[in-house]
Amino acid sequence: MRANLNAADQVYNSGDYAISLRVVPPLLMNAQAAVDLATDDCKGEAYDVLARAQHLAGGLLLQLRAEDLAQTALSEALDAAQRSGDRVVAATIIRTSCWLLLRQGRIAEAAGLAVATADEFEPRFSRATPAELAAWGWLLLGAAAAHARDNRPDEAADLIAAAAAAAVRIGERVPASDHLMLVGGFDAAKVQMQRAESAAVAGEAGRVLELSEHVPPVPTISRSAWRRHRLDVAWAYADLRKFGKATSVLMQLRDTAPSWLRHQRYAKDIVDRIAAGRRRAMTDELAELADLMGCSR
Repeated sequence: MRANLNAADQVYNSGDYAISLRVVPPLLMNAQAAVDLATDDCKGEAYDVLARAQHLAGGLLLQLRAEDLAQTALSEALDAAQRSGDRVVAATIIRTSCWLLLRQGRIAEAAGLAVATADEFEPRFSRATPAELAAWGWLLLGAAAAHARDNRPDEAADLIAAAAAAAVRIGERVPASDHLMLVGGFDAAKVQMQRAESAAVAGEAGRVLELSEHVPPVPTISRSAWRRHRLDVAWAYADLRKFGKATSVLMQLRDTAPSWLRHQRYAKDIVDRIAAGRRRAMTDELAELADLMGCSR
């Protein structure tokens, strides 16, 4: 079951949601069956698998904008994580719940939940494992994302600075294999991506491009985070009326993760902006993006 869970996670992170929708439901049923059948000595492990499977389902449903179902999946995931006793898994599920709140426009609630959980979870730097530091760092970045959208840039910057300290503390170490799927990808590059995102939220296109120069040109372990950052870069180019460069970034994403891109409302807004701002006839590349995103020409 853990092997199947890891395989499903890889499919999900590749952005292939059609296949994810086929493999996640039987995974959930098997995980629930494992909990029902487990003896007392392995009940915790069974709940751990169920928590991870429900968390994966919640993330998938969020990407597909089925927010009510996502909320149910994440609630059940958190209950299973608490029963398993794994604080890293629980913290990761709460981080995804904050993402759901942001999607619903409940910005203050997202910020409050992320900060409160980060305060409760905060590890001792001298003893913390890479997974604990990464889980804490992800919570801080989630809180920063909420504060940036709430027009509180100073608070967002402070949270990002704290996350940067966690990334430095981790250094070149990576979380153990049992937690890598959940918190992998938290590093100095992800912190820099969050700085760029905050600049994009503030409408500072030039600052986004400046910050992006210090982000590695290849995906980190968290490919979805890197792809989301590239959308900020595309937005910045479009805002500066560098439509050719914006289109080029979007085409790179289309070539590597078309299913993921199709479900990004942010990407659709960028394509609409490029189409509305152009002075010449729509290029073939822009026409392809418009068709993919369902935009009017």
